[in-house]
Amino acid sequence: MRQPAGYLAFVVLGLVCVVGATIATAVATSDDPGSKLPLYVGVGAVGVFVVLLLAYQWFGIWLAAREDAVPTELLAALAVEPGVEEAARRTRRGMTGGIVGNQILLTAISLAVVVGGGLWVSGVNDAWYPLGDTGPGFPLAFAPVFAILALALFTLPGRLRGAVAAGDELYRPLGLRTVALPRLVILPGIGDSTHLVGGTVVAGRRHGRYVEVVFEGRKTTIAIEGSFAPFTRRQDGAEIKGGPEGIVLERRSGAPNQWLQDLRVAEEVAASAG
Repeated sequence: MRQPAGYLAFVVLGLVCVVGATIATAVATSDDPGSKLPLYVGVGAVGVFVVLLLAYQWFGIWLAAREDAVPTELLAALAVEPGVEEAARRTRRGMTGGIVGNQILLTAISLAVVVGGGLWVSGVNDAWYPLGDTGPGFPLAFAPVFAILALALFTLPGRLRGAVAAGDELYRPLGLRTVALPRLVILPGIGDSTHLVGGTVVAGRRHGRYVEVVFEGRKTTIAIEGSFAPFTRRQDGAEIKGGPEGIVLERRSGAPNQWLQDLRVAEEVAASAG
């Protein structure tokens, strides 16, 4: 989702205000070492910042919903199967539903953290010790946070399937479909040892050639099967290489739908070189 203009500046300015208000209150009450006013001000400032940040994010979703994120004309030009309009409509609906669902979870978790922090500061600091008094305790003020996190984890597979289905609606008229997704692996080590390995791979046959598109971060790689005389070209930030094993177009970064234009370029090069 594209963030509205000034989003990064808003985040930086908001964090500066939160820290500044807390420090200023601490300085103002330095004569009273036992004062909890800086803590109250800090938690309150964080709460206001989080609410405004969530509102800003929802505004960004509203802006994105007004835009046509699916390039129907380019899809129609590249389509090898009918049904572009229907596929575009379903893709828009799936993308919007997924974004809204994720934002609802994020909003619920963020507000639960703010409310829990307020309750904890106000004195609701009881804890639940499931392993006994000597085991770890879970603050009851933050119980809703754990419940929402559990819900988010439980619904994650379904949300991932929905995202893949929305993407496949877009790829279907192109003769493509999702054939592989990044894998989450856990490596030995201290701290966060989880890593995503690989990329999202979309593949299929187009115009008699096997085509594979790999999305890995901001990098996109398009491969077209065939046997060609060796060549290398650079075009508008992309590198195109050909050889006995096919044609590969690689772009390190680009607009969200740049890969569609790159697919057109790669196929035009394959047709002329072939």
